[in-house]
Amino acid sequence: MENVLVSISCATFNQKDFIARAIEGFLMQKTNFNFEIIIHDDASTDGTSDIVREYAKKYPDIIKPIIQTENQYATFKRVSYRAWSQGKGKYVALCEGDDYWTDPLKLQKQVDFMEAYPECSMCFHAAEVVDVTKKSVVSVTRPYNKTMLLPEDELYMGGGNICPSAAILFKREFMMDPPDFYFTAPVGDHPLAMLLAQQGRIGYLDEVMSVRNLWVPNSWNTLHFDDSNQKKAKHLEGMISFLKEFDAYTEKRWEKDINKTLMVWYMGMYTLQGKTKILKDDNIKALIKKQTFITKVKVYGSQLTPGLYKIACEVKLKIDKKLHKVEVEEASKLR
Repeated sequence: MENVLVSISCATFNQKDFIARAIEGFLMQKTNFNFEIIIHDDASTDGTSDIVREYAKKYPDIIKPIIQTENQYATFKRVSYRAWSQGKGKYVALCEGDDYWTDPLKLQKQVDFMEAYPECSMCFHAAEVVDVTKKSVVSVTRPYNKTMLLPEDELYMGGGNICPSAAILFKREFMMDPPDFYFTAPVGDHPLAMLLAQQGRIGYLDEVMSVRNLWVPNSWNTLHFDDSNQKKAKHLEGMISFLKEFDAYTEKRWEKDINKTLMVWYMGMYTLQGKTKILKDDNIKALIKKQTFITKVKVYGSQLTPGLYKIACEVKLKIDKKLHKVEVEEASKLR
């Protein structure tokens, strides 16, 4: 296909019960431009590869399968990179094989946004979160209440709890030669979003246009977030290492935000490791010194008087809810 504007990148592995829905979400897109669908199957053994091949036969001009005979993830964590790096599009739209899109105009809306704001390196949108074990929507990931450009002076961390991968569309040129830590970090969504934020503005569309499925067999969250504190602590250790490398790579552009995040991650890691007297740790003490007075109060309160701190947080949450309710009621009166 000529003049491809968007390359849809789909990484899948043993997701035969989900991959067809993902592909149908790609095919239903209504656009005034051409797009291609690159599906990287990482040597599935459950029949996923056969489903991908069947769709590729039906839509040979659109679907480009990459069927691996040996699993690549063990030696090359960012398998999705292998898909989009071979694409032709100016933009890349992500969606793993266990997620799916729900709006047939999703791509058109995101491309229109990116074309309207050429300073953007990436945009994303709101998404539903579904627990596949319960077959129900458990939440909606909606970090902002309006379509907007995110502030460029704040570090954008990304991550599935803020920005599910199936909601992302970015400029392919910015991720064609990423630094080594992108490939070695424990996860791909954080470094992807942060590297894109380093190169342009981030846009948000306040529309629910995709579904993020949780607890799918063989998915990342199923394999990595079980009840093992040791595994969770190891994950945080890797994220801390990545964040330090990113801080150096960006020449401390977001040092303030990074130090705060490092403090939280160190405290989380130590807690999971069962360490006591966390506030006396040299790493924690050095990071606390760099925080604002309010942040210091929160940290000491959470560690020294956890019971009182919990009560204070609950009271604040109730007050915030009441204030929000008043704001909504006042806004409705003005309509």
